[in-house]
Amino acid sequence: MRRRGSRKRSEEEEEEEIFEVEAIINHRIRNGKKQYLLRWKSFSDGEATWEDEKNLSCPEILAEYKAKCESLMEMKVRQKIAQNVLKDAHSIRMKQPEIVISAYKDGGILFYRVGCKNPPSFLSMPADELRKVRPDLICNFLENKIVVRNEDEEAEKSSLTNNEKVINTEIQHKEITGQVVTI
Repeated sequence: MRRRGSRKRSEEEEEEEIFEVEAIINHRIRNGKKQYLLRWKSFSDGEATWEDEKNLSCPEILAEYKAKCESLMEMKVRQKIAQNVLKDAHSIRMKQPEIVISAYKDGGILFYRVGCKNPPSFLSMPADELRKVRPDLICNFLENKIVVRNEDEEAEKSSLTNNEKVINTEIQHKEITGQVVTI
């Protein structure tokens, strides 16, 4: 026989137990959902659990974990670039760079696009490595990029009328191409 009666629950039984996240240890994708391995406050590492991202209520800890992951990825990319540079260092010396074509930055590292003669090819070379092998190529490249302007010529050009500018441009063009100029 069953006994009917109202049984009073204590407040502790009615309240849901709230667990607090101490840290995010790892992440994975399971069944198309991103999950995080959580270490709980006042629990051991062995009691860490995987929880779906949508169930997390710790935005500060999650943001901190994501920032940490991004910095680790950047560091891995830089290490990989450094390893590739070391691998290519020997082959770069063997290819004998002849001319610098352009310069660019990738991942905060300056690279030069270099033309080589043995065998004829083009390759990207870190600035530090090219500086060790052929510093003269860097100097030549940078010297060719320098533009010196005479202040007197600039003032004279700005004072010319539009017609005079067109005529001067035509004269300069014809002088370069070797045509005879008559005005």
